[in-house]
Amino acid sequence: MLNAIDVRYSFGQTVALADASATVAPGEKVALVGPSGSGKTTFLYCLAGLLRPGRGQVLFNGKDLAKMSDEERSDLRLRSFGFVFQFAELVPELTIRENVALPLDLAGVDRAERAERVALLLDRLGLTSEAGRRPAQVSGGQAQRAAVARAIVHRPSVVFADEPTGSLDTANGEAVIDLLFGLSEEQGSAVVLVTHDPKIACRADRVLELRDGRLLAEVPSP
Repeated sequence: MLNAIDVRYSFGQTVALADASATVAPGEKVALVGPSGSGKTTFLYCLAGLLRPGRGQVLFNGKDLAKMSDEERSDLRLRSFGFVFQFAELVPELTIRENVALPLDLAGVDRAERAERVALLLDRLGLTSEAGRRPAQVSGGQAQRAAVARAIVHRPSVVFADEPTGSLDTANGEAVIDLLFGLSEEQGSAVVLVTHDPKIACRADRVLELRDGRLLAEVPSP
């Protein structure tokens, strides 16, 4: 489904990613690990079409992301990809309910269906009582759960998560990963996540290690 072939990316003269190749199968959970500055987030962003590789290809269902127009890539991210970032990145002016509904709203999903899907998901994540609050009025763990809901509400093919538990304590972090992996499995979504936490990485189907911009090895995952 997702195939990176000899992907290279540089910031000026600094090579952040060098000839990285990997595949992600439908429904698969893949963890990207390595020290800070190893190229994990750069690789994630290339896979998601947020960065255009200087060399190499990223294919989604056989189509080269770099050859898509900006509009096509935006539509792909809206309909087929979901995103969870370290600090939730919810829209501060919107309520939790409105944030979760945003991908459906932008995709033109019928209002009744949108309301039903959002309500069911908020109930599943224990956020019904916070639905009318804004991000600044809820806890960090609640905001990140809302970010997970927003990432999967449109039933994407792939969810990309960049250190989704990095700003949370252990208990909230484990709860967020339980939700992310559990809901993605139910929907058949693949998950590609960057993490420094070995306990999270070992829950993935595969673990890919990067160092100094190079994909070194596939680490066996139990």
